Amino acid sequence: MLPGCLILGLLWRIGKVQTSCAVELTEVRTTWDSAVVWFTAACPSPDFTAFMDPGSRPTAVRCDQDGNNGYTFICNMTELQPGTLYELRVISGNDEERSLGSIRTVPVSPAQLEIQLDPENMASVHEGSSGLRVLWSLSAGHVDWYNVTLEDVHSGMVRSNRVMGSAAPQSCFTSLVPGTLYNISVLAISGNKTAAPVHTIAVTAPSAVDGLQVASSSLDSLSVLWRPGPGRVENFKVLVTDQDGFLLRNITLTNTTTYTKLDGLQPGTPYRVTVVTNAAGLQSSASIQAYTVPAAVSDLIINNDGSSESLRASWTAPKGGVDFFTVTLWASGLTPEQRILAPNVTQLVFEGLTPGRRYQLSVNSSAGGLSSESRTEGRTVPDQVSTLSMSIDSSKLQLSWSPPRGDWEYYSVLLTDGPAVLFNRTVSKKSRELLVSIQSLGLVPGRLYSAEFAVHSGSLSNTAHCSSRLAPRPVQQLVLRHADETSLSVQWRQPVGRWDSFTVLLTDEDLATPDTQRILSGGSRECTFRGLASGRRYTVTVKTSSGTLSNSDSLTAWTTPAPVSGLQVFNLDSTDSLQAQWELASGDQDSYQVLLVRDSSVIKNKSVAGNISSISFQNLRPGAQYKVVVTTIRAGHTSRQTVAEGRTVPAAVTDVRVSNNGRTDFLTVSWNQAAGEVDSYLVTLSDRDRTLHSLAVSKFNPGCIFNSLVSGRLYNISITSCSGRYRNHTFIQERTQPSKVQNPTATHGARDDSLKVYWRHAAGDLDFYQVFIKHNNTFLQNKTVQKTQSECVFTGLVPGRLYTVLVNTWSGSYEASASTHGRTFPAAVQSLSLAGRGTEDLRVTWLAAPGDVDHYEVQLLFSDMKVFPPLTLGSGVGECVLSSLTPGRLYKILVSTFSGPNQRTQFIEGRTVPSKVKNIHVNGDSSHLKVSWTPGPGDVDGYSVFLYRESRELAVQAVLKHQNEVTFDWLQPGQLYGVMVQSSSGELLNNNTSTGRTGESKKEVFSTH
Repeated sequence: MLPGCLILGLLWRIGKVQTSCAVELTEVRTTWDSAVVWFTAACPSPDFTAFMDPGSRPTAVRCDQDGNNGYTFICNMTELQPGTLYELRVISGNDEERSLGSIRTVPVSPAQLEIQLDPENMASVHEGSSGLRVLWSLSAGHVDWYNVTLEDVHSGMVRSNRVMGSAAPQSCFTSLVPGTLYNISVLAISGNKTAAPVHTIAVTAPSAVDGLQVASSSLDSLSVLWRPGPGRVENFKVLVTDQDGFLLRNITLTNTTTYTKLDGLQPGTPYRVTVVTNAAGLQSSASIQAYTVPAAVSDLIINNDGSSESLRASWTAPKGGVDFFTVTLWASGLTPEQRILAPNVTQLVFEGLTPGRRYQLSVNSSAGGLSSESRTEGRTVPDQVSTLSMSIDSSKLQLSWSPPRGDWEYYSVLLTDGPAVLFNRTVSKKSRELLVSIQSLGLVPGRLYSAEFAVHSGSLSNTAHCSSRLAPRPVQQLVLRHADETSLSVQWRQPVGRWDSFTVLLTDEDLATPDTQRILSGGSRECTFRGLASGRRYTVTVKTSSGTLSNSDSLTAWTTPAPVSGLQVFNLDSTDSLQAQWELASGDQDSYQVLLVRDSSVIKNKSVAGNISSISFQNLRPGAQYKVVVTTIRAGHTSRQTVAEGRTVPAAVTDVRVSNNGRTDFLTVSWNQAAGEVDSYLVTLSDRDRTLHSLAVSKFNPGCIFNSLVSGRLYNISITSCSGRYRNHTFIQERTQPSKVQNPTATHGARDDSLKVYWRHAAGDLDFYQVFIKHNNTFLQNKTVQKTQSECVFTGLVPGRLYTVLVNTWSGSYEASASTHGRTFPAAVQSLSLAGRGTEDLRVTWLAAPGDVDHYEVQLLFSDMKVFPPLTLGSGVGECVLSSLTPGRLYKILVSTFSGPNQRTQFIEGRTVPSKVKNIHVNGDSSHLKVSWTPGPGDVDGYSVFLYRESRELAVQAVLKHQNEVTFDWLQPGQLYGVMVQSSSGELLNNNTSTGRTGESKKEVFSTH
């Protein structure tokens, strides 16, 4: 770089040149990249050249005369290297060389200067010292050394380092004072010349404070204490941030301050306190986190909420932050119960406590290891006494109880008669009962007395209640006023004394029936019960009630038995018995008397138990009319009679005979006479639910005939014996003979292993078809076919075989049969193949067709036209040779299997070998050969002509089948060539060969075969 001003130096060395022309250096001026030299010569010379030699690659420049004086010269030299020492020589025009000494250019300053904190001395900052590293860029040209100076601006102290120009351009200063501003300069020196110094400033970081401590002196303040670190300090700043990093305080303090107090903070809140050391524009800091003391909870209350076993603690959350609450409950002599709660919880219930016990409660607010406490106390409600009871008799009042659970101090008892207090006493904790004489109390029979029994613990109590009274007197002169089948009525005189009401209780002798109770006012004198059970004994009790005490009187009475209802007489479809059935009489009964009457005469007299509601009479006459009379009996009392009539069912006919006599439209019916009384017979013929014929038949003529019926149909026949409104049916079923199917047919359907059988449905009704297939009277398969279908298929049959098929129509146990014949389609021969071929013959072979075969027939086709009449061969033949064929022709060979009138054909294609060409002629000249031939007989697709020489194929030409010559060109004279003409038909070939030689020069040669 060019400095701001040129530094001019003067260096010369005066010497005497012991030549004929002396040269003397008079002045030298240098910059960092140029030099101007003045010298005088003792003799004038028109041409001087100056050389600047730094030791390598010298620089030459022409010197000019300075002014009009011919003895003074000036040389301007540029593009020199900064800080470099040059040897100066001049040469005159007569090649005389003179040395003028040496000169040096001015060095240049470093272009870049950088200050870094020395990593090796970073740790020493915390020990009171620090280090700096000075780095610069190497100056251009030559520098002998660099002088690095560091000056403490505050104290004026100066430190210097000298760095060789060839060393690394850096210098380190250690043991510097933290927080100090330094001036740094780098001076480049070369010889006795120096460059302009390069300046910069650097500041060492101040050291952080030591022993930083923070303590919470109150709920809303923090005390901060520290020691200044080594080095210089301008001031301190105390920064306070919350846990979200938000700055709350920024306090600037003098460099002598080591303590401050932070007020106005939130209790129980974490804060980060940072003390920043400022010096020379830099900072160092030390931080610590601290909590303010959390505030104690307020409004701490412990409440039993009327409970003997639990206490509910509640409080108001304090201001500021809380990490958690520690709630402790304890009582004297017990292990404390402690709970840790989240800061958002403001109440807690303690359960399973002892009734009546005094408990202490503390709630600690905790935050950051600090805490504040609030305390209170409370007591559970004492428990009530248990099994408290009071009894009063003619001499004393007795209270008894069991002690309560938990803690208590004493009991108190208050006895009242309505609003009046009879006595109020305190009872010892150890007492279990209290006896009071009632002679002086003046108790009235039937009056209610109440006692309040309180358990006391501290200021709390729990009261149990009980009561008792004297028993009232019973009613007088209780009598039965009225009784019938469903009601009873009683009356009485009122008792002496006091009572609340009368309770009339009707008790049924049937213990399973609940009692009926009527509660009457105290002025009532009678009571009636209705809706009672007939014939039942009841106990009526009239109870005088006063509170829970009572006294009573009772009597017994009977209701009248009730008659039966719903009496009905059923024959239950019986011809010799009747059953009487009735609804049991309401209420109670011992038995029923049942009479059976016919024509005003009692036939039978029976007695049945009271829980029986039916009776049967056996050995009666079929179809006769009877009367039944039923009477209810209870404890010697009888009810009104109930009467009903009934008739036995007439007897059914016997030995019914029905026959179709092998006919499809006829049924005849006959039977024997029915026993007993019969008015007539009714014969009905029905088809399912539809009645076709209904005939009334005299009881003296047991038989009838039905005509014009449907074949195979099942008919329902009913012969009914009639007597009065009752009938007795005898049912029988019979069907007419079914019809045969029509036109049964069995066809192979071009299948060699199955037959399809179909037919026209049989007339009339049928259940199903059964189809049999047989061969040589041997049944092979059978199939059952639904009546809605008219076909079936038999599979797995032998190809080409003749079968007999039977189609049977079934209706019930009757059948009708029809038959037909069918033959399966013959199978084709197997493995049909072309076993041999020639130019005029083809040989085919095959394996015998499976199944039954009558014979084979072989047919030869060309273009779907018959070539020869078909050849018939026996079923045992498996090959055939076809001769006199055309060479090269493609034929289709059909081999047919015959079984009966059916045939199955299999075919294969075969081609005869094409014939060879004839009369091959080969002729030509010295470079050509012409090949010609006569086509062979038969068909050919084309020809291929091959040219060989010494068994090596030279050329091949394909020729259409209509051509018979080809020419090969560009051959060598006088050479023997082989020729092969190949006939092709399909994939078959046939060859014929010949030879020929080209002529010498222009002589023509040929060869024929």
